[in-house]
Amino acid sequence: MKKFVLSLCAFFAFAGCSTSQKVSSSSNARNIQPRSAFVVTHEGRSKDMDKNLKNALFAHGVAVSFGVSRPEPLKTDLLVTYDDSWHWDLAMYLRKLNIQFMDASGNILVTGDWENSALHGFPDAGKITSGLVNEMMGQLKPLASQKQALN
Repeated sequence: MKKFVLSLCAFFAFAGCSTSQKVSSSSNARNIQPRSAFVVTHEGRSKDMDKNLKNALFAHGVAVSFGVSRPEPLKTDLLVTYDDSWHWDLAMYLRKLNIQFMDASGNILVTGDWENSALHGFPDAGKITSGLVNEMMGQLKPLASQKQALN
């Protein structure tokens, strides 16, 4: 009985500390090599997330510009929007992050979602953003690169 209780406690401890991440792309996401992106910012609310997105995109060779609303016409390869949710538990921590890559017409190319667990940790928001953007950028590979990866 003692082993059962300890096993159950260990299961909930590990399950509670898990996070989830999901990236999905549309058929429009193929054969795109973005060189520039416009990030719609949230101004004072999420300055660190604006910086995290800039750094994550820059690591992929993407030039980044910012603004509080989408410019017309969009003169970049990607329009990037995001929603972040923060909670307080002894310190502020990232609860959820959603990032969307869109083309100039506003069509969604790739969506990335990350969510902390109920029994959360205090993850580094920059690392979370970088990991999510890395996976999302992988969905924008040119067709030739995708065919080589399959072979």
